[in-house]
Amino acid sequence: MEREEESILVRSVSGKSVLRYIRRRAPGEKAPTVEGACFTHPIYTPEGELVTDLAPADHPYLRGVFCGWTELQGDKKGDWWGGSAGALKEGRLVLNRAATGTETGRSTGLRLVNSWRAESTSVLEEVLTLTISTAPQSYVLDYDYQLTPPTSTSVVISPSPFGGFCYRAMPGGSLVITGPDGPVDLPDSLPSHAKSNWPVSRWYDMTYTTSDGTVSGLSLIDHPANPRSTWYVSRGLHVMNPCIVADSPFNLSSGAPLRLRYRLVPHDGPVQPTEIAKLLASFAR
Repeated sequence: MEREEESILVRSVSGKSVLRYIRRRAPGEKAPTVEGACFTHPIYTPEGELVTDLAPADHPYLRGVFCGWTELQGDKKGDWWGGSAGALKEGRLVLNRAATGTETGRSTGLRLVNSWRAESTSVLEEVLTLTISTAPQSYVLDYDYQLTPPTSTSVVISPSPFGGFCYRAMPGGSLVITGPDGPVDLPDSLPSHAKSNWPVSRWYDMTYTTSDGTVSGLSLIDHPANPRSTWYVSRGLHVMNPCIVADSPFNLSSGAPLRLRYRLVPHDGPVQPTEIAKLLASFAR
């Protein structure tokens, strides 16, 4: 693990880069739509294939793996996703306040304390535990969020077809999206129509095959204890996003933190549904 002012780089036992957690701003990144950082990019497979993208020109608020919503209403109101027309974004940021790391023989862990701020007001406090381990031909990245209003004021996450935990893939060749029942040919979700979201599923996978035959991808597993989510999935945006507020708002109170858990599996070669099923089962336990 290599810690810098702007980021923390996690390496495998063999010294390969696994991921970088961005605490401030990614090197070379243009000014983001919403200030602050607290996202993961790059993420690699064990063979070194890059599976995340950073701030594409047409959608600069899509930054690797991140968590944000288009509208939170607490002590102040605003957009911490960054892509909503007309939403309040000025002065909104996600600020990293603390970062600690642990390493064992089997896994590496990060504990991040982040504050979702509107100007100088904290609207939401986040504690993220990120655990990195390995599986056959893949890494296993577990994201465990605890989200709590900092005052007695409840926080309301407004309804939106997209928002929350999001993965932006690095485009690379032909794309196949797979779910538990096999390849999925549903049309892309539409940002203005929640009913176009893909159905509730424990996981989906994006795998790309390049022109030279290299195959790699990433599976996103939604923990069974999470609130019900439909999925905003777009091949055009190279995005997978299990959304807890597609159908209705979500209310957070100071006495009941929102816990969200997701498992990412960046892998070399085609997705192996039987292996993902095992990783889902162990994650659920």
